[in-house]
Amino acid sequence: MGRHRKTRRELKKQRKIIVISLIAFLFIMVGGYAAFQTNLNITAKGNINPRNSLYVSSLGSDETGRGTQARPYKTLAKAYNSAAAEATIYVMDNLTIDETVIFDQNKKITLTSETNEINSLLRGKEDEMLLKISSGETTFTNITIDGQNKEANYALLRGGNKAIINLNMGTTIQNNIDNIDAGGGVSIHYSTMTINGAKIINNKALGGGGGGIITNYATLTINSGEISNNYSVGSGGGIFFGGSGDLLTMNGGLITKNETTQGGGISLASTNMVMNGGEISENIANYSGGGGIALGRFAYNQSVPSSFIFKKGEIKNNTATPYGGGIYLTNTISTYTNEGGNVFDNTPDDVYKANS
Repeated sequence: MGRHRKTRRELKKQRKIIVISLIAFLFIMVGGYAAFQTNLNITAKGNINPRNSLYVSSLGSDETGRGTQARPYKTLAKAYNSAAAEATIYVMDNLTIDETVIFDQNKKITLTSETNEINSLLRGKEDEMLLKISSGETTFTNITIDGQNKEANYALLRGGNKAIINLNMGTTIQNNIDNIDAGGGVSIHYSTMTINGAKIINNKALGGGGGGIITNYATLTINSGEISNNYSVGSGGGIFFGGSGDLLTMNGGLITKNETTQGGGISLASTNMVMNGGEISENIANYSGGGGIALGRFAYNQSVPSSFIFKKGEIKNNTATPYGGGIYLTNTISTYTNEGGNVFDNTPDDVYKANS
């Protein structure tokens, strides 16, 4: 009987040990799962792991979003900062930009609409530029950057500090009114831009030159696309190209129906241009010449030279007051060489050389 009671006590003790062990096991499992869930939440909110494909939507969230198609971010800035060294950012609908988005990391980014329907980045506040690219390489495809004809102090897109910018087919930069800074649509400095089918249209620079584009110490290549219906109060209705040693290469595309005081289509100030193709037409210089192109300028009473080599393409139907309907050399140290380009039907003349 004594031995039997001892065995029952031992069994009771064993059961107690088993129950305690099970409770401990369950506690460990629950705690581990909670830690795992916490880690997931941290990853979702902080995006610890950079992504190669990110999505942005006006209906998304920077706090709870993951940058995925199902759970997109709300802002372009969040997507850029969360992107890997090389990534594509998909814009899912129209986004209103109220604060300048800065691309300042050495990343290779493609910015595009999610589907074949082209979405827009829209100017919100009047005193902000939309995008400032100061590092890396950024390619725009099937996206519209729209100032919505709001009066502002900056261009819509600014590049600098050796950034590389590619404006590809389906990209449009439009409807900006820059009251103070020069450059209605695009302003690039110490950087490189290539236009492959993009449009820069309906922009105004009311504080200086470059209705469509203004450059300074930059390289610009136009392979195809359109720069049209831009206006500036200074030189360069379509493009003002400035900075000693800069190079503008036009292989194709159309520069048309831009207007300014000098250089309706293009104003080349102390810069070099090679035209291998394309068309410059129906531009207007309404004060001091160069309906199609004006070469050189006077700065602080000193002549500044530029050069233009015209290999192929057309400069036609441009108008200037009082001279240089097609091409105007504003000083005797600028050079123009025609190696096969066509200049015709400009008013009042095709080529005018100052002091000639």
